[in-house]
Amino acid sequence: MKRGSKPQLSERSQRFVDEYVVDLNATRAAIRAGYSPASAYSQGHRLLKNDEVAAAIAAAKRARAKRLAISADRVLQELARLAYFDIRRTVDENGAPIPLHLLDGDTAAAIAGVEVIEQFEMVDGERVPTGLLKKYRVFDKNTAVGNMMKHLGLLKDTLSLNLPPGGALVRVEFVDPPNGVPAATPEGETSG
Repeated sequence: MKRGSKPQLSERSQRFVDEYVVDLNATRAAIRAGYSPASAYSQGHRLLKNDEVAAAIAAAKRARAKRLAISADRVLQELARLAYFDIRRTVDENGAPIPLHLLDGDTAAAIAGVEVIEQFEMVDGERVPTGLLKKYRVFDKNTAVGNMMKHLGLLKDTLSLNLPPGGALVRVEFVDPPNGVPAATPEGETSG
């Protein structure tokens, strides 16, 4: 091997890398790469700890991200499309749904699905079509807004109390009452 060149992975290790980037599950990747199902968990774990395999996985992920134009900016742009979606952009001025092919890109990106129901009416004992009921299902706006808030640091998943080391949440001090002032007693009890 030339000095400074990368060691080649075995064919099976390379197959593991190729399979691992499919679903990021080491056990299933090991099985698909030809390892025994009985030892797939430990083989997958071992392969992930191997420096050459880890480097090959990282390179494969980078290549896929480049190929698919995946970037933090692109992901945030998609979140913004969902977070800022306005349902009014799916209907015309009369309240009729705008056909999908006429929706602008931002509005179309927020559509999770479409349900079309054919409606009928009985006329002279025959079922006659009267129209189509179209329902747009949109992605969850709250989830998109929450994810954007987390990215911007506006929403934290953890609670930080900022206590000094060894500090307590509540500090209780017992003091003696000044001379001439009776001590407090619990409700319902009398001092005596």
